[in-house]
Amino acid sequence: MLTGEGAPFEVADGVYVRGPRTLREFVEVVWGFGDRVFLVGEGESVTYREFFDAACGLGRRLAGEYGLRPGDRAVVAMRNLPEWQVAFWGAQLAGLVVVPLNAWWGEEEFAHALDDCGPGVLLVDGERVGRVRGWARAAGVPGIVFRGEAEPGFAAYEVDDDPLLGPPDVEVAPEDDATIFYTSGTTGRPKGAVATHLAQAGAAVHPRYFAAAAAVARGERPGGGAPVVS
Repeated sequence: MLTGEGAPFEVADGVYVRGPRTLREFVEVVWGFGDRVFLVGEGESVTYREFFDAACGLGRRLAGEYGLRPGDRAVVAMRNLPEWQVAFWGAQLAGLVVVPLNAWWGEEEFAHALDDCGPGVLLVDGERVGRVRGWARAAGVPGIVFRGEAEPGFAAYEVDDDPLLGPPDVEVAPEDDATIFYTSGTTGRPKGAVATHLAQAGAAVHPRYFAAAAAVARGERPGGGAPVVS
């Protein structure tokens, strides 16, 4: 009913036929949700359009001012802030490989992962900039600090949300690397696990499929619930 030929979640060769092929393709559709609420946190809310415009602006800055190109790596190290989403998706819109790092890590743990992944930019919050400052200066890698002050090597994040400019003009292929997530390191040093755009785009659709399957199992119509707000 859900995955067969012509069904909403039709699968062929292990891939959703009607699903996105890249994370950039996945996130670009949020533009159509306009002023509906996307994120709520710390007494503020962010609409889909505000989020997407800000992510596009950051993507343009990474590709333009910082000269980063598809395949370059962008580290995201911050706690659970709305800006985390802007940082992650802004880098994706620039075609970068995003490397989210554990916000609980200390300076030594950050240094190990940074040495391993070789980023071209660090996207960090003001609480974590002190843990990566030494590495960034030694490696000559620039950074952008969210909810913090600018300092040598780290520019303060400024929202660029011009709705007319859109994301940077870059090509991203399904087989390109999209993310590197580090393991917990329970049996040794954390190791970077690489995932392609096609793998991550499929993973982004999985929750919709399982929600639809659960609805069918309950005898309900899939997609009939309230919209999801994070």
